[in-house]
Amino acid sequence: MLSIRQDQEENQNVAQAPILGRTTGSISQGGGTGQKRNVSQRGSGFTNLQQYVTANENNANPEIVRQRTQQAGTGLQQAQTGFENVAQQARTGLQGIQGVNTFVGNVLRDPTAAAANQANLQRFQALRTGQERIANPTDVYQPFAQAQAGFGSQREQLASGLRTDTTGSGLQDYIRSQRANPSLATQGENVLDRFLTESTTAGKTALQQAQTRAGEIQATALPSISGQVETLKSQVSPLSYITKEGIQSGINPLINTESSYITGLNKNYVAQQLGLNVNEAQGIQNEINVSNQRLKDYNAELKSHNNAINDLTGGINKEQSVIDNPRSTSGQIESAKINLNRYKNQLQERQSLKSQASDAINLQQTGLNTFINSNQNAIDKLNAYNTNIGKTRQQLLQTYDPNRLARVQALQSLSGQDLSSLLSQGVS
Repeated sequence: MLSIRQDQEENQNVAQAPILGRTTGSISQGGGTGQKRNVSQRGSGFTNLQQYVTANENNANPEIVRQRTQQAGTGLQQAQTGFENVAQQARTGLQGIQGVNTFVGNVLRDPTAAAANQANLQRFQALRTGQERIANPTDVYQPFAQAQAGFGSQREQLASGLRTDTTGSGLQDYIRSQRANPSLATQGENVLDRFLTESTTAGKTALQQAQTRAGEIQATALPSISGQVETLKSQVSPLSYITKEGIQSGINPLINTESSYITGLNKNYVAQQLGLNVNEAQGIQNEINVSNQRLKDYNAELKSHNNAINDLTGGINKEQSVIDNPRSTSGQIESAKINLNRYKNQLQERQSLKSQASDAINLQQTGLNTFINSNQNAIDKLNAYNTNIGKTRQQLLQTYDPNRLARVQALQSLSGQDLSSLLSQGVS
């Protein structure tokens, strides 16, 4: 390949230099139209190269360089758009995984509310069993990581390619490739094309802009969405509820807690719910029982006195009838009088005992009523206690803690575990 200086030396006369525009291989501008370069058609009269450059200041080569620069910029835009599309898919995927973790966390924080919503219940069950697939963060991130590397490679290739095509022999080869018929261009024409591009004001400006743009392309940072994806990846990786195993591990402790709670429902639980001191209340009940037994005994004694009084009254009447009967003999009358006096004495004694028994009953009943009234709260609680210790655990929860029962039932639905056997047992 001859340099400009060599060509000049060989010809010894710049007037003999190749004349642009009279060559067999014309330059194509913008899409190979075959348009010839806008150069001087004067083939003689040049006394030096500067005259030649001045005569050909307005030529097509600077525009070719500018188009090459624009082409690199377009390539960068396409690379950015392609990367952003992949990044958006990664961001959406990671946000979806993050959303699953948030959803599960909300369910575990309030199982009762979650289970009350049929759609939430069904989705949680599907996630826990794997019927609804949860994307793997690594699988979602991998295409993005590849796109990152690809963008960096494209960026370097675009910058490097632009530098090559606008520098030295690379510039000469690129301008030649833009001719309508590159193979027909002579070596001298190719050298002059490069010479004019590097020597004219417009050419220098275009080349400088190309080099500047190449630097800008090489320094172009990844689109801002890249940082968003990286942040999401760092946030998603340590999350607990992004696999069906993780979800099951999240709900198991809740189920275990409720199982232990249900198992602990016993007589003491009933007493605590009632605010009852069982021993104290039982002592009160024992006193009431003793008082009731005394009343029973007193009433039995009173009944006995009443029966005796009735018998004695009958005997007195009988003996009096003997005394009053004119047919009675003196012996019969004497015997009846003796019996009558005895019966009257006994009746008087019995009536005294009856009065004492009645007083005792009244006193005992009054004392019992006063005692019951002063301890009515404890007595009512004890009665409730005796009733409720015969209930099942589920019935107890329904009575004393319906919200806890609702939570237990919600966790059964969410976890697929059955606690009915525990709930159906009685307290001990």
